[in-house]
Amino acid sequence: MQIHPETTDIKFFSSRERTISAAVYGASLFLFLIPSLLGVCFSEKGSFVHENSRMILNFDILLLLLAVPFSVLSIVGIGILGFLLVYFLHFAFMCIGLIKAFRGEVWINPLSFDLFEKKSP
Repeated sequence: MQIHPETTDIKFFSSRERTISAAVYGASLFLFLIPSLLGVCFSEKGSFVHENSRMILNFDILLLLLAVPFSVLSIVGIGILGFLLVYFLHFAFMCIGLIKAFRGEVWINPLSFDLFEKKSP
């Protein structure tokens, strides 16, 4: 099944694909990179699950890159707020993505960059 950006109707994607994508978002709340890596590796390219997993993986890597300097700065006491902000953003954006995935939409995170480019099957 191909992703068509202009078609995000709930009927376009199967209930199974929407549920798996929502589950990957939900699991990413607690397990960070693992669910998105599994979703990208084991779903077929161009599928709804693959696209959502790719978005999660891009965002998780961005947050990891932000968390490292904040955790180093928190040793001296000035990075604690930034570190907490990173995890608040992770929680908030994963919840938004979970809802969007369950509705049948591929949500493009506004803060994320495409580290893993979209590939055609």
